Amino acid sequence: MSTSFAIAPARPPYFLNQFRETLRREGSSASRTLATLLDSDDSRHEELFYIPFEHLNATPKLVLVGITPGPNQIDDAYSSVQADLIAGEPDATIFAKAKSHGAFSGSRMRPNLLRMLRTFNFETLLGIADVADLWGSASGLLHATSVVPHAAFLHDKPFAGSFESVLNSRVFKGSFTRDFAASLPLISSDALYVALGKTPLDALTWCAAQGLLRREQILGAFAHPSSNGGSRVGVYLGEKLPGELDSNDPVRHSADWLIAAAEQMRDAVVARGCVPQAGSPVAPPAKPIRILKGAIANPCPTSLLSKAISPAEPHTGPYAIVKRGPSAGTVLLPLERDGFYVVSPDRYEKNYIRVPVGEPLEPFLARGLKLRMSAPGHPSSLIAPASILGRQYGS
Repeated sequence: MSTSFAIAPARPPYFLNQFRETLRREGSSASRTLATLLDSDDSRHEELFYIPFEHLNATPKLVLVGITPGPNQIDDAYSSVQADLIAGEPDATIFAKAKSHGAFSGSRMRPNLLRMLRTFNFETLLGIADVADLWGSASGLLHATSVVPHAAFLHDKPFAGSFESVLNSRVFKGSFTRDFAASLPLISSDALYVALGKTPLDALTWCAAQGLLRREQILGAFAHPSSNGGSRVGVYLGEKLPGELDSNDPVRHSADWLIAAAEQMRDAVVARGCVPQAGSPVAPPAKPIRILKGAIANPCPTSLLSKAISPAEPHTGPYAIVKRGPSAGTVLLPLERDGFYVVSPDRYEKNYIRVPVGEPLEPFLARGLKLRMSAPGHPSSLIAPASILGRQYGS
């Protein structure tokens, strides 16, 4: 994966004038036609269509980041813009209403998103009565955007690939750098970011490493709430166990990541004084966290619980906490063997990468590689970056 390239912070460009008359005349009928095509690469079957989500809220409390707008969002946004153009609304109003109307719209997408926001008690985090108000009376607290903010399609289907695939595409990388990454320094440094899936989380982690936002602003990731996500949200929220999924369910392959991402989100909101919904599977465990000393597991006093799970400084480097089973609460640390740590994309030894002790691990974790970690009396495991706390981003 490409690791860096120059990004000059700048207000993303407006393209409405280029498509104004088409949208006024055709509305949603212009969706994904040559008349609204921004860029394409026929050899790679990549297309980028204009979507009027250019509204930038510079002072939000929450930034939700998807991969790219989908067909429903295009249709909803085009219909909104057509009505406002005919009514003679000013451009600022057109953009704001299109974003509010179309961002993360759909019969299941927004309900799924609201369900996750409520489960993790974002009402308390944001100081509002109901997270549904983020698309209404509290819209000033939300900025909705995507890694590729204009609508990206690959082989005539909404792009749903990895962040590495974005960086390897001239069309998609162009929109990512111009319309997303460069805008991040223009957003309040107090804003909190939530990624909708792994690709946006990888993009945000990459942007933090480039200094475009602070790592502490990234709470973590939700499951992507799209209607074609099947059982993703159920697994993420602990409502379905991986073993309960049909053998042909593709979510089985991402279940570990979804569970780890939910745990990271839980820890992030708890560290900010919010408690997920009582009784929900992602609520904090009642069992005290245990820290192994030597080969003996000693219970951590309740008074020290917040310190034990706080990402502020429980250790001087990466660590993870076992969340389930008889070893719940055990603190895992990087496993050193002969002066090296091990990172790997999978469990196969042929793919192991040996990192000398003292060399920063973050560049490897930022690429999605897992870190072998262990504790006395606990078997070593490859731990995904989403479950690793105490990381030093940007190193």
